[in-house]
Amino acid sequence: VCEPSCKNHGECVAPDVCRCTHHWEGVTCEIPICSMSCENNGTCIAPDTCLCTDEWKGPNCRSPICSPECVNGLCTSPGVCTCSSYWLGPACDILIFSRVYAIV
Repeated sequence: VCEPSCKNHGECVAPDVCRCTHHWEGVTCEIPICSMSCENNGTCIAPDTCLCTDEWKGPNCRSPICSPECVNGLCTSPGVCTCSSYWLGPACDILIFSRVYAIV
């Protein structure tokens, strides 16, 4: 008998000894396992499921969030857009200059 009882389909194999499935660990199989680590202070909340902080997204919390989104560039860290050539501004939405070529 296991007290407390085994959770998440864990099997009681001896008094107070749980054998966990490959997705769980801990004394009573209460701790989920994420095969890829949850980065940037993300938390593994279920097998292979990360809960990210407000500044990160993605399966393992590796992708930064920019708000507003980067229009002509990449979000390289939380709230920071790295603009493509000829663009600037917090969201890379301001054209630095424009050349107009006329066919003569």
